Order: sequence, then C-alpha cells, then structure tokens
Amino acid sequence: MLMNFTARKGLSVKTMGSGLNKPLPILLLIRNNLRQRIKRNYLDKNSIEGGDIMNELKQTHNDILASLVDIRDVKIDRKLPVEDRIKSYVEQVKNPYLFKVGETVVRVSYANTQATINDNFINMIASM
Repeated sequence: MLMNFTARKGLSVKTMGSGLNKPLPILLLIRNNLRQRIKRNYLDKNSIEGGDIMNELKQTHNDILASLVDIRDVKIDRKLPVEDRIKSYVEQVKNPYLFKVGETVVRVSYANTQATINDNFINMIASM
C-alpha cells in the first residue's frame, strides 16, 4: 500500500514498506513500491510472465538503486549559510527529489499548499 506522509509546510514523501533504522529529521520513510510498479508496467506492456522478466526487473531495480545517491553519505557543513548548504546538498545528492537511504528508494513531492518549493526545501536543509 502506497502511503503519503506530509511533514513541515507541505513536504510530502511517498514510499512503501519499512526498514529504516533511523528516521531522517523531517522525512518519515518506508520502503518504496518501485519494484511493484516496474513489474506492473512491464508486464502490462508485454503481457509475458516468467523467470526472465523477474530477473530483468530485479536487475532494473538494482540499476536504479545503484544510480541513486545514498543520503547518509551527504555531508552538510552546518557552519555555512543556508544558501550554501542548499547548494552543497543539491551538488552532492544530484536529484533532491529521488535518492536512497540504504536500500530504500525515496521520492519526494510537494502537497497542494501555499508553501513554495523554495520554502519547503529551505526548511528541509535548515533542519539538517
């Protein structure tokens, strides 16, 4: 079951499952349903079932996981001004909307609120 969590001024995280040892300061995380979505989309388009497809799905998931930056490896210098912390974070994580925490894929999106993307992003980085 896909779950939405909204935290601090509309920052929303959509993930699936569980498995985090430590929660991030702002984000509530549970395991993503990426593998299920890939399987569903792949099988629907090709209408084929079997071990070869499952192997491809596992390989695709592993490729995606390998391409993402693990947020636990991101280092933020708290002495820097907020603007420089944001720049450093984006440079390190490459895609602030899709990253991983260990084996967990995290996709970040924003709820329908008055808060801007800048407001939410600054709040997230400032709390790190």
